[in-house]
Amino acid sequence: MAIVLPVMISMLALAYTGWDAIHRVIGITSAARAGALQAAADLPEPNLAPLRWVPPSSPPPPIPVPASGNLHDETQPVANAVNAEENSPGLYKPSGNGWPACTTACVSLSAKSICTSTPATPCTSAVPIITVTITRSVSADVPVFRSITVTAIAGASLQ
Repeated sequence: MAIVLPVMISMLALAYTGWDAIHRVIGITSAARAGALQAAADLPEPNLAPLRWVPPSSPPPPIPVPASGNLHDETQPVANAVNAEENSPGLYKPSGNGWPACTTACVSLSAKSICTSTPATPCTSAVPIITVTITRSVSADVPVFRSITVTAIAGASLQ
């Protein structure tokens, strides 16, 4: 009994911490979607030149994406949309794209383009995608575990 009780308490603490992390990830996933939609609505569609298919062994051709200045300017409105979705004004801070480093509740943007063809057909078009990443360090309610970091990622097309 002297060994069973501490092991049982540790297992319950671990289960509760896992449940709490899942609960928070579900919450920030919807916030990431809200941020991605905000960015897709605000950012201009990049000028995509026709692309050609490149075999997987070759490096892919450069694909234009929104200018980094646009990503910098858009990160704060996206963070505001994330905060509004989470009903916590000012909690999530912009990170990356020229913003200061963030350690606890961060929102960052990235952009890339995905070719819309197959190896049998030339890559003549691409879809520009904006990706919102939210990272939050969460203090565990059970003092056995110090903290956990949860991350949610969402993307939206700029076309």
